Amino acid sequence: MCPLIEELMSSQCDFGEDEPELGVCDFSRIRKLKYSGSSVPSLSFKTIPKESEITIMLNSRLLQTSWFLKLREFLLKLSPSKISLYLSMSISSNNVQGVVCLGTKPPVVVEKLTLLLINVPCSLHHALSDGLFGCCRPSFMNIYFLPSWCVKRVANNGFTELICKTLIEESGGRRNLSAMHDLEEVNVDFFAIEECLLLPCKTLLDASTYSGSIMVKVCLQLKWAATA
Repeated sequence: MCPLIEELMSSQCDFGEDEPELGVCDFSRIRKLKYSGSSVPSLSFKTIPKESEITIMLNSRLLQTSWFLKLREFLLKLSPSKISLYLSMSISSNNVQGVVCLGTKPPVVVEKLTLLLINVPCSLHHALSDGLFGCCRPSFMNIYFLPSWCVKRVANNGFTELICKTLIEESGGRRNLSAMHDLEEVNVDFFAIEECLLLPCKTLLDASTYSGSIMVKVCLQLKWAATA
């Protein structure tokens, strides 16, 4: 029997396309698991305790149905543990699929989703939203408005604005995106990270693009309809 392990960390060191394998001798003996890499790993263990805390950090260059399907299956194998998912997206032109369709399987509940866009064109924002909410149902979501001096701020901030507005509309009964059809309630807070100030929601959502000089963290608390 493996000894009790308080925390286990696993990393993929490069951006290769090979699928790493994430496996341990006895997952029931591990309280916390952290994985970071560019590819969704495969799992070689079957039983995961509900009380386990799992942190997944992925740097993705893909915007394709197959990638989101793999991510959803991976998250499903990790449930019902407490999952925190961190995604950094930098999409190259060779790895783009304009429409993401994940079928009818239900999304997987995750505790927290944190998202940062490094290079995702505005034309792909709706496809990215469909992929994210087609594979997971976050209870909490963190996204960012990047400051005016950041080169990549336009695409990232456009997506942040789209998500904020869409979630608020969906929770208010305007069903614009089928991937969010079961959203019941959303609470939004904006925090100026450098100055630790709470900023007014209306000020940011009314602006077509945030042009401030400080980075702003958008904290969303989401309530989804219960599924059978």
